Amino acid sequence: MKIPEIKLKLRGKSGIYWVRYSWQCKRWHYSLGTADEAVALLMVENIKAEMQLGFHRPYKQVIFDNLFKRYKQEEWPNKAPSSRDRDKTSSKFLLAEFGGKPIIEEQLREQMRAYRTKRRNGQIYIEDVSRKKEVKDSTINREVALMKRITNLANHEWGLLRTDPLQRFPMFKEKPRKRPITPDEWQRLLSASEPELRDYLIIARYTGIRPGTRNHGILSLTWRDIDLGDWKITVLDSKTGEGRVVYMDETVHKILTRRQARATSKWLFPSKDGNRRYSFRGEFKRAKERAKIINLRIHDLRHAFGTDKKSEGVDTASLSKLMGHKSIKTTMQYGEPNEEHLRKIMKSRPKSSEKNGPKVDQIEDEN
Repeated sequence: MKIPEIKLKLRGKSGIYWVRYSWQCKRWHYSLGTADEAVALLMVENIKAEMQLGFHRPYKQVIFDNLFKRYKQEEWPNKAPSSRDRDKTSSKFLLAEFGGKPIIEEQLREQMRAYRTKRRNGQIYIEDVSRKKEVKDSTINREVALMKRITNLANHEWGLLRTDPLQRFPMFKEKPRKRPITPDEWQRLLSASEPELRDYLIIARYTGIRPGTRNHGILSLTWRDIDLGDWKITVLDSKTGEGRVVYMDETVHKILTRRQARATSKWLFPSKDGNRRYSFRGEFKRAKERAKIINLRIHDLRHAFGTDKKSEGVDTASLSKLMGHKSIKTTMQYGEPNEEHLRKIMKSRPKSSEKNGPKVDQIEDEN
């Protein structure tokens, strides 16, 4: 097939390259959106290669802001609130780097590599969004994943990009957080906690329900979700967007029975005025300081639940169901046995827990 002449020319004060050619009885004249001669020549070669194969889609001027706006309109209505919140945060950093700029498909992979490096080095920082410049690889991966999703839609569904420029773009290898809580730490933490926080911590560890308000966590539970007669908790909106049932053991059942008898609010853990409580952050921090425990998060108790059940011999499929994981791969990370299980195997005797505070059953008896 005869390839038409393609003229490449610099235009404007900014020195942006434009192309002019005829294709299928139609004249084309448009900006390539780049001032880099090497990139412009590569784009021209791509045009010629397409023509040689008998098809060609002219480049369109696609601004990232417009792509993200369409993404919000079409994708957000079907997303869980937590996913939308994550997109909002990720998009602020992407817009800081790519906002107002056209998407140059031939350059985007290299630009994303540079973006990852800048984020790692703290060169892209928004004070109102981030508390510190150092950012984890998992955070950068969420931002890259958002960009990959947007460009994938722009190519395959919206027809705005000629290719899928970030297809198979590598992500940073993430190291899952592993912060086990020892039996000694657990008893010290309970002893240092006020009664309301103590109930919350025990339920978090013994049910595996997410501790916060998002994804219908513990702080989102109401008494309508609790069935003491059938010993189950209905989690109506888990992270996967599907409802699930969590079964309670005797310790949790005893706590919930006591709390229901004294309840004056529809919320399982209400605030002082009876409305929804949003956090135990301050109380948890003070309890850790009194117990002299460092580097422990409330969410680590959910991981402790998974590790405990693994050590008890619960199979991965059942544990995945109990924890509400959409993918069994997520559950696979709970594979390391806990300290108590290892001591039992080796017949190793730990320090007496009496001086570190009462056990859970003892606490319940006192209440």
